Amino acid sequence: MKNTIKHKLFWLVLIVVVVVFVVVAVNKTGTQTQTIKIGLVGSFTGNAAFAGENAQRGLDIALSQMNKADLSRIEIIKEDDMCSGKNSISAVQKLISVDHVNYIIGPLCNEASLATEKLFEDNQVISMTIGLPSNNIANMGPYHFSFSPEIEYLMKTLAKAMIDRNLKRVAIIHIVSPFQEENYRHFVKYFTEYGGQIVADQGEISGTTDFKSSILKIKQAKPDSLMLAAYTGDLNNILKGLNVQGLLDLPKFTIHAAENSVLLEEKTLGEGLIYPYPADQTQNTSAKIYADLYLARYNATPDPYSANVYDSLNILVAAIKKCGYENKECVRSELAGLKNYPGANGNLSVDERGVGTYKEIMLKTLKNGQFQSLSHLP
Repeated sequence: MKNTIKHKLFWLVLIVVVVVFVVVAVNKTGTQTQTIKIGLVGSFTGNAAFAGENAQRGLDIALSQMNKADLSRIEIIKEDDMCSGKNSISAVQKLISVDHVNYIIGPLCNEASLATEKLFEDNQVISMTIGLPSNNIANMGPYHFSFSPEIEYLMKTLAKAMIDRNLKRVAIIHIVSPFQEENYRHFVKYFTEYGGQIVADQGEISGTTDFKSSILKIKQAKPDSLMLAAYTGDLNNILKGLNVQGLLDLPKFTIHAAENSVLLEEKTLGEGLIYPYPADQTQNTSAKIYADLYLARYNATPDPYSANVYDSLNILVAAIKKCGYENKECVRSELAGLKNYPGANGNLSVDERGVGTYKEIMLKTLKNGQFQSLSHLP
């Protein structure tokens, strides 16, 4: 009788062990072979298409560096929001409801990111914005991450750099648009806190071609420097107007989005512009490798959007491989714990809100037709 009981117990224990082994093996295999479905939302057409194109480049480089096993599991579903809140809502709704993605890289534009916050939070879908976050975006819910530093941090760096150069009487031209206004507000806040004076402040509508009236008011104020919160065609038209009025030799400062090919079309007009750049001043080996890959593939220097997408995909895929595709809370924890990650823009950490921080923000300038780190110039 006792032997019979022992025999039954033996087989019962053995069956339990085998079942546990099979379950673990299946789960492990599932984690290693399950499709990694990721959405990409950005401005691939429209006025901000250049930024969307750069984001796509970062994605393509990241994919090209992955091994075949990982690459075979990754499915990227791309949606164009044209930098519009309305279009972004439609894009994200489709990715969540139709494609059933758990993770989305994007949106890129701030207007689009703000419009989709509720969708991400309500569905517990993790988003990684591509552009630089405004205050509102930086403080979005726990499923939002941004591996770029906050706009406020960049403007604080720029304001301090101007005061350190003993430039304390600035005249401002800013485009009245959400992104430029965010840069403008933070610049004014920190420049005045550091002891600077705003001697002229002119707001203009995007698409304006004649800035003569604003520039004449600036000229009368006799500033020692200029802050131009604008980019692409707007910035070029402002520079043309400053040139006509003989103000182009004043020290000129702008926002990071000024770094694009449109500015280079005007040859020397933008020469000497200084701007903060969302990257670590103390660049690492990974940043150098990414810059070399980008140069070899596109014959250009990488921008922050491409580098952000490159980092976002690599970080996300690594977290999913560790946690499994369906374990969003584990993935979220992995992203929230990111510290000193050797990224394409430098050594990246995230703060308690999931927003990227760097030890020291880079300052760049346009010199001899090339965008260069200010600290690396003779």
